[in-house]
Formats: sequence, C-alpha cells, structure tokens
Amino acid sequence: MTANAEASFTQTLYEAAVVVEAHGSLNVVGVPGFRAALQRAVETDKALVVIDLADVSFLDSAGLAVVFRAQRLLPVSQKMVLVNVPDRMRRVLRLAGVNAVVDVQEPGDPQPWLEQV
Repeated sequence: MTANAEASFTQTLYEAAVVVEAHGSLNVVGVPGFRAALQRAVETDKALVVIDLADVSFLDSAGLAVVFRAQRLLPVSQKMVLVNVPDRMRRVLRLAGVNAVVDVQEPGDPQPWLEQV
C-alpha cells in the first residue's frame, strides 16, 4: 500500500471493548472516515475503544489529530488504546507524545478484551 491507498474501517464488538481496525492510509484523505469510525466506536459505550493499526500503511499528522481529538472527547467511563502498531509508527507516536495521552501497546501484548459478545 502507498500513502495514497484508500482507508477503510471495520468495527467488532466484544464484551468490554469495541475494536476499530483501520486499513490503508490515515492521512488527510482518510481522516473523515477515521473520525466517523471512532465516533461510532465511542457511541457503543464500551469501556475500551481499541484502535488496531496492524493494516495501516501510513499515518500522518492529520491521522494523529483524529486520535488526539477522540481521546479528548472520550467520556470518563471510556479509555482508548492503540494496538498492533508497526515499529515505524511507534517511533512517530512516541516523538509526537501520543504515549502520554493514549496507551500504545507493543506487538504481542495481551489483548484481554478479545472475548466476543
């Protein structure tokens, strides 16, 4: 995939979480869909909003802004976590200070929310 690949999103509900799987590029073109996917996830009222970035080919400042905005708008009863973050993106997230605002899990970290409803 290139930085121009179209973004798409899937949502899966689990007992305690909603997982949003992002695919493609989270850049200025993919931001509207990303924002809408996160909004739908928040509206499920699940305690944990999980953003799976395993299939994301590109993440720029526009995509990061969506993550920051969603985190700011989360009610106190919800928490956000980024999972399956590729190595190259983890470095960018760390430099951008995302780790201070949103949990960023390492590949292979346990994912206890994967108990499907």
